Amino acid sequence: MRRATVCVLTRDEILRDFIKTVLGSYNSIKVIDQLDAGPIDVIISEHPLFSPAEIAVLRELVRVGRVEKVADTLCRSPRTIHRILANIREKLGVRTTLQAVLWAIRMGVVRV
Repeated sequence: MRRATVCVLTRDEILRDFIKTVLGSYNSIKVIDQLDAGPIDVIISEHPLFSPAEIAVLRELVRVGRVEKVADTLCRSPRTIHRILANIREKLGVRTTLQAVLWAIRMGVVRV
């Protein structure tokens, strides 16, 4: 029997542990908490996962493609943009900004 992989993304550790415990009790479900852990069938995400500033940075990064341009557009320093992107990567449990952007596109947070 095929096992479905479910990724649980939430800032609340108690909620994450509860969901992982409940879903993990089924042999047909593998529960993970990082997007880069392999193929994923379902993502359970707490809403809102991102702040308005984080969404703005993701949208601009998709639109203009460079941190420096995002900083200019949003009237922020490149260092601030890098910090916001680091926060996004941490929330999603991914290693790269590209992974975060691809996730945001796939989940409809930003559109191309």
